[in-house]
Amino acid sequence: MDYQAKTDWSYNDTVTEQDMNRIEAGLGDLHERLDVDSYEQLTLKPGLQIINAKKNSPFQLTGLKGRTLLNLSGSDWTPTKNITRFINYQSTLSIDNNKSVTSGNALKITAAVANSIADGFGKNAVNLISGKKYIALGHFYNETGQSMKLVIQNTAIESPVTTSKNKWEFVYVSFAAGGNVSNAYPIARLTASAVGNAGYADALRLYEISDTEYAALSTMTSEQIAATYPYVDSLSPVCNPYMIAYGENLLPTLQEWTNTEGTPSINNRYSVDVSSTNKMIHNSVAVVPGATYTLSAVSSASTGRIFVYNTNGAVALADSTGSGSISVTFKVPVGVNVVEVRLLGTGTTPVNLSNVMLNVGSTAKSFKPREDTMLALQTDLYANPVTGTNADEVFERDGQYFRLAKWRKISLDDNLPWELFTSLNGMKIVKVDASTFNATLDDTSSYFAVKHDGSILDYKTSSDRKDQIQLNNATEGKRLFVSISSIDSGWGDNYTPTSNEIKAYFLGYKMFDVSLNSGDGTSMYNGSNETNKRWTPLDSFNGNRYFGSITSVPIETPNSSNTQVYTKNREITSYQLVYQLSTPNIIPVVSEGNIRLFQGNNQIEVGSGIIVREAVKPELGKIGINADRAGYNINNPSSSTSSLTKNKIDHFITIYKNNKKDQWTYYDKNLTAAGAIAQKEYIEYDQTASYSVTYIMLNKLPYTSFTGKLSLNENTLLNKLLKTESEIDTRLSVIENKKSNIEESLIWVNPTMLNGWANISGRSPLAYSIKGDIVRIRGEIRSGSIGTSVFVLPTLMRPQANASEYIVYSYGKSGIVGASIVIFSDGRFVVQNGSSEQISLGNIEFSL
Repeated sequence: MDYQAKTDWSYNDTVTEQDMNRIEAGLGDLHERLDVDSYEQLTLKPGLQIINAKKNSPFQLTGLKGRTLLNLSGSDWTPTKNITRFINYQSTLSIDNNKSVTSGNALKITAAVANSIADGFGKNAVNLISGKKYIALGHFYNETGQSMKLVIQNTAIESPVTTSKNKWEFVYVSFAAGGNVSNAYPIARLTASAVGNAGYADALRLYEISDTEYAALSTMTSEQIAATYPYVDSLSPVCNPYMIAYGENLLPTLQEWTNTEGTPSINNRYSVDVSSTNKMIHNSVAVVPGATYTLSAVSSASTGRIFVYNTNGAVALADSTGSGSISVTFKVPVGVNVVEVRLLGTGTTPVNLSNVMLNVGSTAKSFKPREDTMLALQTDLYANPVTGTNADEVFERDGQYFRLAKWRKISLDDNLPWELFTSLNGMKIVKVDASTFNATLDDTSSYFAVKHDGSILDYKTSSDRKDQIQLNNATEGKRLFVSISSIDSGWGDNYTPTSNEIKAYFLGYKMFDVSLNSGDGTSMYNGSNETNKRWTPLDSFNGNRYFGSITSVPIETPNSSNTQVYTKNREITSYQLVYQLSTPNIIPVVSEGNIRLFQGNNQIEVGSGIIVREAVKPELGKIGINADRAGYNINNPSSSTSSLTKNKIDHFITIYKNNKKDQWTYYDKNLTAAGAIAQKEYIEYDQTASYSVTYIMLNKLPYTSFTGKLSLNENTLLNKLLKTESEIDTRLSVIENKKSNIEESLIWVNPTMLNGWANISGRSPLAYSIKGDIVRIRGEIRSGSIGTSVFVLPTLMRPQANASEYIVYSYGKSGIVGASIVIFSDGRFVVQNGSSEQISLGNIEFSL
């Protein structure tokens, strides 16, 4: 109970024992608040949740552990599927680019036999082990068939059927293997009543799980199971975990709302004029199912209206009309996790709505602008994929986050000193020295490997099986062994490959005999005639033959300049090995932000896959929902590939201009194949600025919980404040010293200018510099010929991409004109368009 002070004492009042007890209790409470640390422990689970904080308090991270998913089906069902990776039975298979649950494509299964089944399945076979627990999951879209289900080949295991039509349905089946089973393909099965019946399948995956996870499935909803076991290609850890504490107002500024109807007039960030035909819509407000929220606004007239719909705008959840302060409270239905907020008027005469706020709880709060806080960690966190043991951990020390790394991932590529170990019928075993790996050896639960096609390598169980791996203490020392099929490598039984030829395989090439099989690359080379020895890129295989030929041992990855008649037909990667370290390492973690909770109910999101401040190059093109005007795009494939981010985007968090938050219009992830896009009006774009983005990746990844604590009294808050201040002072001094060292060591070079180009007198001259792997170019130039080279960069400072384009300012008789600068991989720095009277390059920079 709060302390009740007595402030009306008089001289003759008698002090009773009750008074003294009350006073002593108050002093004790004050001592507790000012002299003793007090915390509340929290565990924040993945996803969206509501946490009640007793006081305004920073969140202090105390625990974050890794998790790994190992998809036994490999990467056959990757978001961007390739038809060569699939096998049909009583069906015709094709890839459909218009349907997907992973924002990629889906496998279309068309029945070839009436009143029967039609199957589609990937080529990566799975070997089930007796007594082990598994879960198979997938998504089906039944278009015209009777039903669809997921089936495990060579077993009686199958999921419940889905009979609904023309919508995606999630299915899963968990099981314990009753015996050892080979070739246990997860199958997408359509039951058809007629030839031509069709259905679609996406994101099939199969995981081995622990006994604890298996038992927990009965307590989980389908949504929770789908989120806990998302589709991953082959093997994936927790990648870039994050935590966002949303502000008291869950709505962004009006310029960030996602849609409109008609032409509502936005007066400023928090005020808009609307009517019955001109509406503001924000259709992507994340909410917690079953929770209560209140929407409020200030209306200038009785026709002002605020409205809440469910996810697809089909069901009204809340509605309020009136003048002055208006509000409405609603409870989110079970199964709904996104709502749509609309601002409109009941008549055609415009009405002003301002200070719109959506808050957790049943009472409207005073208006506040949205103010989120975020903690983002740029790191991978692994664990044993079945048991979850020996997990990587994140901890904080002196204001810096660190990873206690117990696992390491390496590429098994051409940089390793490969040797032949032995030749067997139809395969060869190669080896490499593993003495420097710092690996836990002779324990098959301590390492996992993925082949170039995404399939999972088995542990060695016999000496005559392909696609096996073994990491152990051999008689000659620590070694890693890999068995490779002759069909994959092209090494015939009678041929002994050299170390460099083994490296060529791990670089992405197959050896073949050009005199056999019409030189289509499918043959094997047995050493009978050196003049017939060739190499072909593994990624050129189309399911029937290879495309491309090299006559000497390859030393670089395939491309059209080093490989004759090369055509890429599938995606491959280098072999990957993840293994447990014998001695854990402590590694600094790049982080951004910190979490602050306000007193009361806080909406918090925990997830993975955040990318922080990735540099981008916005591209001039068409913008607007109807693409009807000029402006700048980020991550819009319809505009230009130069604006694309490194990953597909689920949604943007922030866009920065010169490291400060910038205002852009965001569009939904379903609009393009690249995910969410951002756009900005031409007149508002700063062509001299550098831009970067923070976003959530579209591909789903394993996630993990954050554990931490909140301060409960003033002493705890004060101690945390003093500690944080000291840590900030220390880190700022380090940053300032580093910045000073960089600035002192940066050397600018003035190049020889070509084709009539010259510096502008009295302005910054053309110059370039390099620091680490960053090349910088600056200056103001004039007088040259548009479309010609200004200068040529030295060999070691040229971009890897064929051409990198930058938009800068140029000034002509008509005023400011955008100019396009292209830097080619041969070093040419070319002004492609604009006015040559005066061009300001700003600060161009790129990574090597």
